[in-house]
Amino acid sequence: MTLIQRQILLLFIFLLLRHCQAVPSQKPAKLRNWRLGDAGVCSGTNNGRSLAGSENRIQDLTTMYENCTRVYGNVEITHLTKTTLTNWTDADFSRKLKIFEHIQEIKGYLLIYNVDIRSIDFPNLKIIWGDDLLDDNSALTLSSNLELKELRMPKLRAIHKGNVRIENSTFLCYLQSRVNWNELLEDDAANRLITSDSAFRQCNPSLMKCTGCRHCWSGKQKYCQEEYRSVCGDKCASQQCYLPANSSDYECCHEACTGGCTGRGAHQCVACRELSLDGVCVHQCPPMMVHDPKKGMLIPNPKGRYVYDRYCVEECPKELLVERDACVRHCSVGSHHDMTKDSRRCEPCKGVCPKVCQVTKALTGSILRNLTGCEEIDGFIDIQDSKMRSNVDGYTRDDLNVLKTVRMISEYVQMATQTVSPRNLSFLENLEFIEGRSLVTSKFALAINKNDNLEQLGLRKLKKIKAGSVIITENHGLCYAQTIKWEKIIAPTAQALITKNMDGKCEQRGRLCDPTCDPAHGCWGRGPTMCTKCRYWQLNNTCVRECPKEGYYQDHTTRQCLPCYGECLTCSGPSARDCLTCKNVQLITDEELICLPKCAITHYQDGNECKPCHYSCSNLTCTGPGDHLGEGGCSECLYAQVSEEHEVIRCLAAPSMQEACRDVTGHYPSTQPIKGVRLVHCDPCDEQCVSCTSSGRNTIANGCVCKGYANEMMRDSICFDKCFESHYQAQSRNGTQPGVCLSCHHLCDRGHGCTGPSAAECTQCMHATLPGEPNVCVNECPEEFPFIDELKMCNKVDVKKERERRSKIIATVLVIVFTVLVIVMLIVCMRCRTFKKKLLKEQISNYVDIPEMTPIDPSIRSNMSRVNLITAGELQTKGTQLGAGAFGVVYAGFWFPKGKGKIKVPVAIKLVKGTCTGKEESEMLNEAMQMSSLKHEHLLRLVGICLHEEGIQLVTLLRPLGNLLNFLKKHKNHLCGKDLLLYCYQISSAMKYLYEHRIIHRDLAARNVLVKRHNHVEVTDFGLAKLLDYGQEKVKVMEGKVAIKWLALESLRDQSYTHRTDVWAFGVTCWEILTFGQSPYQGMDICSIKNFLKEGNRLSQPNNCSSELYQVLLQCWMANPESRPTFTMLHERFQNFCRIPHLYVVDQTTPQAFIETESQRDLLRELLNDSENDFTDPLNYFETCENPDTPTSDFEGPFAPRNVRRLQSTSSHRYQTDPMIRPTVRASEIGMDDGNYLIPNAKLMSEQHATLYTPVVVNENGATELVNSHDYYNEAKGKSDYYNDVVGIRPPEPLVQIKEENSEDAEKESCL
Repeated sequence: MTLIQRQILLLFIFLLLRHCQAVPSQKPAKLRNWRLGDAGVCSGTNNGRSLAGSENRIQDLTTMYENCTRVYGNVEITHLTKTTLTNWTDADFSRKLKIFEHIQEIKGYLLIYNVDIRSIDFPNLKIIWGDDLLDDNSALTLSSNLELKELRMPKLRAIHKGNVRIENSTFLCYLQSRVNWNELLEDDAANRLITSDSAFRQCNPSLMKCTGCRHCWSGKQKYCQEEYRSVCGDKCASQQCYLPANSSDYECCHEACTGGCTGRGAHQCVACRELSLDGVCVHQCPPMMVHDPKKGMLIPNPKGRYVYDRYCVEECPKELLVERDACVRHCSVGSHHDMTKDSRRCEPCKGVCPKVCQVTKALTGSILRNLTGCEEIDGFIDIQDSKMRSNVDGYTRDDLNVLKTVRMISEYVQMATQTVSPRNLSFLENLEFIEGRSLVTSKFALAINKNDNLEQLGLRKLKKIKAGSVIITENHGLCYAQTIKWEKIIAPTAQALITKNMDGKCEQRGRLCDPTCDPAHGCWGRGPTMCTKCRYWQLNNTCVRECPKEGYYQDHTTRQCLPCYGECLTCSGPSARDCLTCKNVQLITDEELICLPKCAITHYQDGNECKPCHYSCSNLTCTGPGDHLGEGGCSECLYAQVSEEHEVIRCLAAPSMQEACRDVTGHYPSTQPIKGVRLVHCDPCDEQCVSCTSSGRNTIANGCVCKGYANEMMRDSICFDKCFESHYQAQSRNGTQPGVCLSCHHLCDRGHGCTGPSAAECTQCMHATLPGEPNVCVNECPEEFPFIDELKMCNKVDVKKERERRSKIIATVLVIVFTVLVIVMLIVCMRCRTFKKKLLKEQISNYVDIPEMTPIDPSIRSNMSRVNLITAGELQTKGTQLGAGAFGVVYAGFWFPKGKGKIKVPVAIKLVKGTCTGKEESEMLNEAMQMSSLKHEHLLRLVGICLHEEGIQLVTLLRPLGNLLNFLKKHKNHLCGKDLLLYCYQISSAMKYLYEHRIIHRDLAARNVLVKRHNHVEVTDFGLAKLLDYGQEKVKVMEGKVAIKWLALESLRDQSYTHRTDVWAFGVTCWEILTFGQSPYQGMDICSIKNFLKEGNRLSQPNNCSSELYQVLLQCWMANPESRPTFTMLHERFQNFCRIPHLYVVDQTTPQAFIETESQRDLLRELLNDSENDFTDPLNYFETCENPDTPTSDFEGPFAPRNVRRLQSTSSHRYQTDPMIRPTVRASEIGMDDGNYLIPNAKLMSEQHATLYTPVVVNENGATELVNSHDYYNEAKGKSDYYNDVVGIRPPEPLVQIKEENSEDAEKESCL
């Protein structure tokens, strides 16, 4: 190769190398936007000069800053001394600290404090932004570094904000002269560089010499300071320039740059003064919404960016909030971040914003004083021992209580207070959320370390730590923290480090969670208020075993005891409409109950209920529903109608005073004051006025519009219902037009009127009348008519005497005619009375034994819908005690109806034994009202009640034949199938009547059916009956005793009763009748009966019963209540059965005929010890002639009208529910059921035990058995302390045959 070739080759290689070196300098240095959490980005610390952190401080710094290029917060290098770094040797302190060699930017400040390491290098640090300043002024602070000899930051180009403070750093004096601070502080070093007099003691700046440059950070050339401002001169507006490759002239940087640039243009800046968009420095980011001129509205901008720090980003970092087009750490005034929502947007406050306080430094006394009432901390809570102990701005444990209102902290909570630590964190007891937008050492959102006095955390409401881990360590007295299920509080990727606390010694010292806490979730401290989750219920902030009975309700979803509405005594929910009972008064609207402290002025109080006043009360107060003034109506009227006596008749409603009397015809408005009326009252017009303007009858003066005639006077007219005597009718009435009356001629007698205006039209003359056609009034009679009579008529003869003679003749004739008419009427009445007696006697003596019923004339008795009140004087007790119970006694006696002569009626008198309580009287009154409101030929009638001073007495007629159950057993051989079906039919008729009147009997059985005659039965015993409200289909009764064997499945299951349960009981009753009184379910106990029915079993088919009839019984016992027939259907079915009885009930034997050995009157006479036999037969007392209900009868009996208002049914207390009360009883005492007193003890049958009157159950052998048989599912087993226990057995009496009697007293009964 020749020399020329070699030279060409070398030149080519030189140019190639020169090009390779130039290309990197010309390539744009794109500025990357960075965020916390990106690779190479760390959060920094904010501990200031405190000793926060672990014992291995070098490891803390390494963990935080190693491989970190950008620090989002502050770089704090503190307390690296031989005292704190005990494991370091002198050699370790002499070597360079290389942890920070990758850091390029610091967003906050750089602090080097109390460091004994020889040198610290930041070889790549370019800019300190100073967004967060130490002590609010310093971006770079070098303080108390007695052994630090070198600080090397050769690439540092700018300290954007804040000052530089150097103090008490002996060997760093060279920095003042060797570093060009104007270059870093934007030509303002004179104001922003601060040094103390003692900063450079024992320091010789001349020992530090720069090699190859004017300004440097150390002696070697690689530590020379990069200059980009001082080399520009005045030619650059940005005061920044750069040296291009292959050039010796500096060129200006773009004005958007800060810290210099590496080339021309906004994309070559080292850093942007304002914003960076994809590496290009700009003044503002593209907006997220732009205006669409075509649509005329804002639409999303696909190129829109959020402003994040100094960058335009497509999405905000997850640790920041979003407000409009910016990523913010704090919401602006008037906006709020709802921490309960899964959203990071700042939303406008609805109403008053929660108080948000910004805290960006460790707590001091002055900061705490500004946090009063804060609900959210926008920042962090950092509690340091140095700040608490400070003499300048320190604080105590009690000062921390100002934080009790805080519910959310946006960054982290850190406490390291050593010996001054509080015993718990109760000052943060309401803290719910820690957002973790910034973390301690980039990792922890909750850091509780080295607190010697801390015993419990007490963060009882902490729900969520959204980002960051938890570290709780070296708190040597802390318990309970290890019980918390931290994985439910922190994020899935976070950790909870709970170490080096008291741990194992907690249980020994009794520091355990309260028993009411859920052990699976732990607790925050001692007591029921510190549970993370309650085991049972939570009341306010306390765990309890059960909720209070009043004032709270149980929320089964959250297991909380939540308060009722303030006026509720008990409730099922939080609102006023969830009240069950009220503390004060209740308002029922639209079937809803609302509790109120008192009734509004538009309502009045009725008991504890508020009811609306009449609309005419005009929103004034009232005391009742009426529109009258006074008690029960309006307390005051705005407008009122008054009577002629100026008494208020009623209040009126009107829109104004002028229209007050508009709708009150015949009244005029008056403002004269009247008691009880505020504005206007309507006075009645005169009775002769249709309407008027004032009081009086004058048409002009009083504005009276006449009803009848207007009698004209001189200047006015007076209204009257006819013409005055002195006037004649000039114009008759025409519809609403009044007539007109004019004055008669002056010769007319003004007391008798006239027919026209002339003297010939007078009705009677004033002086004399001249006969003629017509008569003419004259002043005196002429000579040819000398006589004048009382009519002032001139006559030729004296007619007075002639008239007297004729009057006497007429009077005599009239007397004779009247006498004859009276005699004829008396004869007719006597014949009618005789015929009526014969007809009544014939009807009574011809009763038939087939189910036919003769219609009764409705006129012979009234349809009573009220209780007959009987005075004590009308009753006579014979002393014969029919029966007795724990609180009741029944006597036989007579009733002498008032005003009925010497009639006396045998009755049974039921009264309360001993002192009567209010509840017992209420029960008896309820029973009386039930019986009195029901009027049916097959329901027992109530004679009346006596309100005696010793208690209420119920009076009923005696039925000596007893109840149907014993009647069937006694006369089994005398009864045929026709009789049995007749009894079923009559019972269905009575139950149909109860069904139509919305009454549930609840105790229908053969024992509760009385025999009036052998072909007439009556249902009784209404002690358990319930009246359904309109719209109500069933009723639940949770107390009292009922007979198990007659209960339907749903009554056994949930104690509910409907008409369908009565249908079930009716089927069992019919089974009793068909089996002649056999006991159902013989040999079964209570539980066996219930299981027997649930398995699908039913009572067996009686031997004499056809399949068609048994099918009807099975339908009554269907498990589904809706599948059972109604009583209307049953009434029709048994009506058909009775028409052909032999097809449905087969007589097993030929029934024997009844042998009439003793009549009912004989039984009554024997019972009442009455030898006179002058009493009225009670058999026919309530009717003149009544036949039993039959399938062929069209008459339904004296039913009470459907609109008759009956008393509301109440729970029966005829069974004594307290088993501890054992009264003293005699052998003749019986249970006090509604029908128990209707059969005298003298006629007890041999098969009975204690009573013949409607026992509760009947055992398998047919004998009566009371409640101690345990046939009641709600009765305590093994006790016999109830008043109706079986206490004795009456001796058997001989059987008595039935005899129907046709009493002569029937005529007297028809009069009653």
